[in-house]
Amino acid sequence: MKTLKELFDKHPQPEKFDMVSEELKIQSSQLIVSGHSAGGHITGMMMGTDWSQISNDLPIDFIKAGIPISALNLLEPIRYTSINNALHMSKEEARNVWMEQPKRTYVFEEGNQVLGTYYIKTNQSGPGSHVCNCGYMVLSSARGNGLGLTMCEHSQRIAKELGYKAMQYNFVASTNDVAVRLWQKLGFQTVGTLPQAFNHPKQGYVDALVMYKWL
Repeated sequence: MKTLKELFDKHPQPEKFDMVSEELKIQSSQLIVSGHSAGGHITGMMMGTDWSQISNDLPIDFIKAGIPISALNLLEPIRYTSINNALHMSKEEARNVWMEQPKRTYVFEEGNQVLGTYYIKTNQSGPGSHVCNCGYMVLSSARGNGLGLTMCEHSQRIAKELGYKAMQYNFVASTNDVAVRLWQKLGFQTVGTLPQAFNHPKQGYVDALVMYKWL
């Protein structure tokens, strides 16, 4: 299979894009890009570029869609996808949520590829400062391999090292059966239900669960 790099090395001039398209047997509007790690950032930038401003020979719809799979502790590429239509997340907010607010942030790496990440932070200040909160993300292609379990077990060990006495998940979608079963397996109990508090993109308003474990 020929890559775009190989083809553009062969036809480097912008006006030769039609040759590349012909060799790939695709139309320009059907081009979808993807990349991981640094390639995820490049994908995000390609998706956010107005190609017609770069060259009159390039169509506006040069990129139909993209899948940026970056180092997951960096949320920047998500800002250039449709996911951010609802989040309205700025670059500063993305970094703040995952890197600045938490006490610590970890990544799970295998073969120089980041497969997952989580943060740990104090859930409430003052009288509740002995309870921590964590957030986890797993690369979609790495799901089903026990990575969530591994990160949760690791986060509990780190929580104890940091002096936390308990861990709490504030907002678990009740429809997320996989996560609910995993947290229960790891000793978490549902201590509260927030009726219709979670606005699910497909199922509408569903209950959110508060899950808790004394460490």
